[in-house]
Amino acid sequence: MLVNIYNDHVAYTFEDGETFFTLGMRFVNKLDNENIIPIVTIRYNNSIRLVGGTENLKPLASALTSLNASDVVSMFKKFVYSIQSIEDSDFIKTSAIDINFNRLYYDAKSKCIKFVLLPVNYECDFHDGQNWSITFRNTLLIILECILRNIPNKYAEVYSVILNTSYSDSEILSYACKYDFGIDSASDIYIQESSGDSANKMILEHNSQKGSLIFVIDKPEFVLGKSKNTADGVIDLSGMISRNHCKIYKNGSRYMIEDLKSTNGTMINGYSLNSNERYYLSNGDKLSLADIEFNVIIE
Repeated sequence: MLVNIYNDHVAYTFEDGETFFTLGMRFVNKLDNENIIPIVTIRYNNSIRLVGGTENLKPLASALTSLNASDVVSMFKKFVYSIQSIEDSDFIKTSAIDINFNRLYYDAKSKCIKFVLLPVNYECDFHDGQNWSITFRNTLLIILECILRNIPNKYAEVYSVILNTSYSDSEILSYACKYDFGIDSASDIYIQESSGDSANKMILEHNSQKGSLIFVIDKPEFVLGKSKNTADGVIDLSGMISRNHCKIYKNGSRYMIEDLKSTNGTMINGYSLNSNERYYLSNGDKLSLADIEFNVIIE
């Protein structure tokens, strides 16, 4: 199968012995999957060619350089879940996805990764010099490297798992879907708390040349910032801290954090948090408010 990339579309030309199914085209175009680039069938030099429009899309390779890690995490999760939904289909195989990283696209409107799914039920030869499984795993690693660039030990962990050939592609996909990046949005998780699980406490600890700070989160809502009038935990070691920088909530036995539209942002383990959205904190997390980093200790 020959693949040609143009400014506003990508084209797949079938070669000798390769076939596509008319019913397959109908199936692909009816899939409820926002990650799939819609395709049309044309005849080109007496060969079947499938064309996917990419006019309002940006190559993922160039888009990743301008996105923060939390946005990439969200995109990555949708991406692997969409692949898994295709894997669960009896009609078409995941190997019919063009998984080559250089032919993936970023849709800024829906904030998702776009790919082409071909209406065939066999493994496609995209002339990439590697089989689909290797390309699939390499693509996952490229995206994960962008997410985990500030946490090399975590990247080393996923690298060793994803390149382990004793795991099937299906097992690697399941691993990617379930991987815990440590910045779960509270809106994405349902947790039923029992009243007996609430006897714990959280400590935030900072030590640097700028000074030392220790905060014990001992109330249902705890504001961190530089304002002595409104913040429960006053941070006066840096001019980059906002008056009311963030708020920590106690939810049963768990703790959540919300950035309060701070000027210089809030991060967990290197990931920038969206303002006015709550995220769970875990023991051992690194919490950064602008240029002040805290160790999170939950006892």
